Amino acid sequence: MLLDEKIKSDEVFFTLLRLLSMKAAGRDSERLAELAGSLMEGSATGAE
Repeated sequence: MLLDEKIKSDEVFFTLLRLLSMKAAGRDSERLAELAGSLMEGSATGAE
C-alpha cells in the first residue's frame, strides 16, 4: 500500500488514519461504522 510504504512512523500513520476517520464520519457515519465493524471482525478472526 502506498501510504504504508511512504509513511515510516507509526505515530504519523495512525494520526493520519484518525484524521481521515473524522472526515469520513462527517461524510457518511453509517459507512464508517460498517468499516470499523469489519475491521474489528478481521482483527478478532486474526487473533484466533
